[in-house]
Amino acid sequence: MKLRNALDKIVGHKVKAGILRVLCDKNTGWTGRQLAKKLAISPTTSSKFLKELVGEGVVFAKGVGKSYLYQLNERSYVVRNILTPLFEKEKEIVGNIVSRVKKAVLKSGAKIEAIAIFGSIVKKTDTSKSDVDILIIIGDLKDKPRVEDGINGLYKTIAIDFNTAVSPYILSLSQFKKRYEKKSPLVNEILKSYKLLYGKPLERMVA
Repeated sequence: MKLRNALDKIVGHKVKAGILRVLCDKNTGWTGRQLAKKLAISPTTSSKFLKELVGEGVVFAKGVGKSYLYQLNERSYVVRNILTPLFEKEKEIVGNIVSRVKKAVLKSGAKIEAIAIFGSIVKKTDTSKSDVDILIIIGDLKDKPRVEDGINGLYKTIAIDFNTAVSPYILSLSQFKKRYEKKSPLVNEILKSYKLLYGKPLERMVA
């Protein structure tokens, strides 16, 4: 393994990063085909990068029948002290952002019915240009300025810390119900795929 700038080769490609991310999350043993399916890549591509990671000593391969099972080499210094903590911290990014927004919204003094994230973050289709979409349902529309004031101060710090933007979608409970009844495409899309952060499930609000 290259000792100086070791991560250049170990995490020098998004496929390598993807493989390592999967193995860090669930290090139970994966075949090359399973990893290829998980990452939506070809088995040939999966095999190519797995061989490189095995060569770097951060992944090992165990023969099982006609296949190989790949696992992180948890005895590796780089795996224990760099890669595992790195991917654990990566998983905390979205949670850190939404936790800040949730805290600010609840401190606003408005009656909050629900807070949920939706969109590409929940669908896991986000790109570097994606915003963090957050639905905030309030009891009374007159409280909307209080909620906006509560989260306005977060935009700059979140942009600096994470190079991303938060896009709040603030509705009163009655507005949310009316838009559902009118078959609003956005509301219907939210109901198909969201993660509740606070309050009652959205389906119960429109039942």
